[in-house]
Amino acid sequence: MPDASDEPLLIVTRKASERIRQLADKAGNNTSTMLRVTVYEGGCHGMEYKFKIERGAEAVEEDDTVVEFDGAKIVMDSVTVEKMRGSTLDYLTDLQGELFAVTFNPLAAASCGCGSSFSPK
Repeated sequence: MPDASDEPLLIVTRKASERIRQLADKAGNNTSTMLRVTVYEGGCHGMEYKFKIERGAEAVEEDDTVVEFDGAKIVMDSVTVEKMRGSTLDYLTDLQGELFAVTFNPLAAASCGCGSSFSPK
């Protein structure tokens, strides 16, 4: 059985990394703009994902992990890393609008259809 450390921390789709880079470029500071992903209690399945654009190195806390994919930076706290290891982050466009979503979380027992909440295993 593979060790949990063998699992990728996060998988980011091309659409998600492109959108993060676009937001960074629009902010005029593409080297210090990142997407913060947070997991907290709430949502229709017990745990909810929150996405927020952060700017500047001071936005990174002591227990944060920053990962970079194709020039796009994502920051997560230690609890979020624990609940999302191996997940896929995507950027979706549909009739409801445009949004970041977790389209796969191997640590979730169930997820909502829009990718904004899950129940942990």
